[in-house]
Amino acid sequence: MAGKIFWIFKPSHPLMENNDEDGWKTALRTVGQVSQIGFTFAFSVLISVGIGYWLDIQFGTEYVFKLLFLIVGLFSGGLSVYKTLSKFLRDDE
Repeated sequence: MAGKIFWIFKPSHPLMENNDEDGWKTALRTVGQVSQIGFTFAFSVLISVGIGYWLDIQFGTEYVFKLLFLIVGLFSGGLSVYKTLSKFLRDDE
């Protein structure tokens, strides 16, 4: 299983063909950028829902602010993922 997960780090992978040191840097940068996407999206949604939860408690509503801020969090997380992916794909070319 570990071999399937770390296939990008194998010396025969195209990222590793030219120079091993440059290949490792590129591979690790790629892993960092890809993991940033998930963390950024999750963090945006969780913080937004947390704010909505707090506002619901403050104003005595049940789900109004949670749903509103869930939508805001999904939008902001999606926008952040879009920006990160477009930067990632632009750097790849």
